[in-house]
Amino acid sequence: PNYADLYWNRYTGKFEDFIAEWKAKVKEVIDNYQPDILWFDGGKFQDAVSQHHVLELLSYYLNSADKWGSAVEVLNKLPTSRKFNFPRDFGVLTFEEGRDRPVVLEKPWIDDQPISNDSWCYIEGQTYKSANEIIHGFIDRVSRGGGLLLSLCPRADGTINEEQKRLLLSMGQWLSQNGQAIYGTRPWKVHAEGSVDKLQYEKAGHSRLSFKNCNAEDIRFTCRENTLYAITLGCPNGNKLTIKTLGTGTRLSSEGIAGVSLLGSNERIGWSCKTEGLVIELPAKLPNDIALVFAIRVKGVLEK
Repeated sequence: PNYADLYWNRYTGKFEDFIAEWKAKVKEVIDNYQPDILWFDGGKFQDAVSQHHVLELLSYYLNSADKWGSAVEVLNKLPTSRKFNFPRDFGVLTFEEGRDRPVVLEKPWIDDQPISNDSWCYIEGQTYKSANEIIHGFIDRVSRGGGLLLSLCPRADGTINEEQKRLLLSMGQWLSQNGQAIYGTRPWKVHAEGSVDKLQYEKAGHSRLSFKNCNAEDIRFTCRENTLYAITLGCPNGNKLTIKTLGTGTRLSSEGIAGVSLLGSNERIGWSCKTEGLVIELPAKLPNDIALVFAIRVKGVLEK
């Protein structure tokens, strides 16, 4: 009963009163903070008793954004009910840690994910995902045309602890070096090389994703203009990397490859295109130990 105003139940009040109060609270957030994005967890958004409240709220948000001159988005989450919060054509489709998400989607989408292994909020003694796991999952999503909404676990006073700070700094450092393979890119005609099955598992009747066991055999592709980016989800062993997808049987452009470079490295990168793949000679010193990005420039127009 003490939390009935936060989590409604039929024993402590009327749902009509709860949804009206919910709408008023969200409007207060909209008016006071002009948010770029609205995200909602699962709820009865399309039920008859709440639908008119939801439509009124979404209209209020979008019309307010028009007055602000801002581009805004509503994230449309797929809860465990497998029914999106709003009609499927509305907003950016959102999946909790990739739960029940198809491998390929035809419209913008995003996965929301906690930085913690144990909770979406802060609890004492909890453990956190590794920088490798978060960054590898992020790269995989971008290569498929999606994005990542990473949820932090702040303390009650709004601060985040050192472990979370370190993870964010690691992600920032990687993006500072390799951001050109992420920002403003698009999926290529091939998203991934390597086993996708090992990333997928089932829990409580729902398909889920894990990026704990990625290695350099797992490669993701993004592209922009005449450059194809090949990103290894880990560091190769030895002094060579073979990207099987890019063998002589794969047409990149009518005129072939102009050159290959490794982001974050000033060393000249040797390469050769063979039947078994694009064979890249690695420098003695690698620019990072999380994910290597090879920028493959083609002559002419990259086939996408």
